[in-house]
Amino acid sequence: MNFVPRDEELLTAWSAGDKNAGKALYDRYFPTVYRFFSSKLADEVDDLVQRTFLACTKHRDRLKDGASFRGFVLVVARNELASFLRRRYRDGAPLDPTTVALADLGATPSQLIYDREEHRLLVLALRRIPLVMQEALELHFFERLTGPELAEVLEIPEGTVRSRIRRGLEALRTEVERLTESPELIESTVGSIAGWAAEIRALADRSLPSAG
Repeated sequence: MNFVPRDEELLTAWSAGDKNAGKALYDRYFPTVYRFFSSKLADEVDDLVQRTFLACTKHRDRLKDGASFRGFVLVVARNELASFLRRRYRDGAPLDPTTVALADLGATPSQLIYDREEHRLLVLALRRIPLVMQEALELHFFERLTGPELAEVLEIPEGTVRSRIRRGLEALRTEVERLTESPELIESTVGSIAGWAAEIRALADRSLPSAG
């Protein structure tokens, strides 16, 4: 039986200077970080993934005891995204992710051929709601993060996480209603978001580049 080291063991070894342990963590979480950026941007994705892992290397001492590396790397990814959006679309000016949506900025996602109309509607609607809501819904439904994990990544109390997801779903429904007049499509898209998210994730995973 092959021994698979835990994240904590790899992180300890990486912190002690073991580059192979760092490479193992990179390979393990590359798909998660790549999906995070590619659902929001059409270019600079590879660079942002590299920046994220380099920042993890630089700031790995900030990983709190008991925290997960997945949570840590996603916190770093969120920070890298915010910095990129400020540079690219706001000329360095402040960006309020509680009110600004990616569609407002003109940012486009990586191209993905969708199997269903619900896939297309879901992705378009997600980009039209405030960024903090988009991130919460994508991390919950696409990456399957639990309440405590979401609280860690979003850096808010767990009760606020539940509220944000609820408000995010309400905002998502409003945007889907603006995109289609079909009651059936509206109910299918919003009512089955977990299932559609799993299918979109599978489509995205098939087009993932190599982590190397």
